[in-house]
Amino acid sequence: MTLDIYKKKTTGILAIDPVPLFVGNSPPTANIGDVENKGIDIELGWKKSKNDWDVEVFGNVTYNDNKVVFLGKRFSYFVAFICDEFVR
Repeated sequence: MTLDIYKKKTTGILAIDPVPLFVGNSPPTANIGDVENKGIDIELGWKKSKNDWDVEVFGNVTYNDNKVVFLGKRFSYFVAFICDEFVR
């Protein structure tokens, strides 16, 4: 049996800062938010050996919870637009 429990907060997620085209060729990269990941992984297994035969059965269950805990206000429209484009 294996049990893994995790919780991680990622800060400073990088994205390209949306600026008007007349500003220049390469828009700046900015820190736009924080994400929290937490979850649990459980693996159970059974193994039986008899003479030259081996039988193994394994299974696992996973639960993940990922949340955006902070997103800068000036990026919310930009991110919503990009996500909408991916959904289509």
